Amino acid sequence: MKTKVIVYTQQGCPHCTDMKKQLKEENIMFETRDIEEHNKQWDIVSKRTNNEYIPTVELQIEGRVLYFAPDRDWEEVNECVGMVKDLVLWD
Repeated sequence: MKTKVIVYTQQGCPHCTDMKKQLKEENIMFETRDIEEHNKQWDIVSKRTNNEYIPTVELQIEGRVLYFAPDRDWEEVNECVGMVKDLVLWD
């Protein structure tokens, strides 16, 4: 089953740029969703994670949805990329 990775970002966010760069370097395919353009979806994600910080990563895997939010699940971008990589490798 294919894992879907979605990165919630905002233009001008340096951490978001770093997240996308590191995911590309690890050859992890992902979709980007700007929180300004997808504000209704972002409202749902931020409520589910109880966190409004970006970049937040959503993984859809085997019928489940997992979220990795900054300051809640990780401190440094590379930590999040490592967690995503570990889960995507099982795909």
